[in-house]
Amino acid sequence: MVALPLLAANMAAAIVFVILLLPGVLKGESVSGTVAAAMVERIALNAQLDQEITELKQKAQSGVCVGDGKSATQQEPPMAQRDVASAGNVEEPPPPPQPGPASRFPGAGLPMPSLPKIERFEPKEAIVASDGEDLPLVDLLERSVVMIIVQGTEGTSPSIGTGFLIDADHIVTNQHVVGEAGEALIVNKHLGRIITGRVVGRTDGPAKKGELDLAVLRLAERPSELAPLRVAKNGRKLQSVISAGFPGFLLKVDADFQRLQEGDFSAAPELIINSGQIRRPGQASAAVSFILHSAEIAQGNSGGPLVDACAQVLGVNTLIMEGGEQSYRTSWALTGEALLSFLASKGMSATPAETACNPQDSREGESASGSPNAAPARNP
Repeated sequence: MVALPLLAANMAAAIVFVILLLPGVLKGESVSGTVAAAMVERIALNAQLDQEITELKQKAQSGVCVGDGKSATQQEPPMAQRDVASAGNVEEPPPPPQPGPASRFPGAGLPMPSLPKIERFEPKEAIVASDGEDLPLVDLLERSVVMIIVQGTEGTSPSIGTGFLIDADHIVTNQHVVGEAGEALIVNKHLGRIITGRVVGRTDGPAKKGELDLAVLRLAERPSELAPLRVAKNGRKLQSVISAGFPGFLLKVDADFQRLQEGDFSAAPELIINSGQIRRPGQASAAVSFILHSAEIAQGNSGGPLVDACAQVLGVNTLIMEGGEQSYRTSWALTGEALLSFLASKGMSATPAETACNPQDSREGESASGSPNAAPARNP
């Protein structure tokens, strides 16, 4: 039904049109019928616009539809408010635990592709991996150390960390790398593909700095391309050590990682290896022994191994400690002894190192860089 104001405006316009057509009404130059019709049309249009403005004002006062059929006054409260109201608790829910400083996904600008769906976990019995005894240091690390990708929840990026094999199908990493996830994806250059790992053990409670922070994943297969590392209990002051992992800031310039981002799941980034020395071993608590060392680590290194010149695991890189105003920075690793105790508490084990490392016995002529002609790495 036409609104009364609009009908009245049209009637007024018609009367004006008739009057304008009467002889002698318009002075000066005569106005053609076309011009007069245009004037009447303009008057009617203005009246229609006035009517639309009036209707919009009425809607604004009664609640505007916002796209789902509900007016603004009918919209549900934000999610957090609904959760609090439904729980009958006026306190805000606590924020989710944040990953440790060396494990968060390495900054903005590194989007990951849609990762392959994790199929139902079915461990396969296959060829048992080599124990790596005859491999040079760098080759052994490249076959033992893996990148761990934990798929993010909706709207969040995947997180990336490091892990290493302790037997044919078990990988050790930090708990804060996997978080609450039950499964993760494993990438390694020698694999040439992504395989699935299920979390089968982790430290109790949320990960906290300076406390036990470990997790174990079981692979869905036993890849013959990979090799496990042996675990030593302790290191000594000034002992030469090597960290291995996937620091995020260097992934930005890794062509293979860029291919992985674009969806090529046969690609894997280069393993980054740094050398240093043990600054001091220490004891944080009865269950937590640690190593402070100078082998550089960064975000993405969490869960990676700290090894001696014989590729025996002395610790699990976990934290980066900084000295504030003094710009002091050191790397913090859980010891091999803490790792072995944790595994035993979960009914698991790793192959322990039988003897102290003497690189001249089995790796003569090989330095931490892996060059066969360089001077051998020596313990102090």
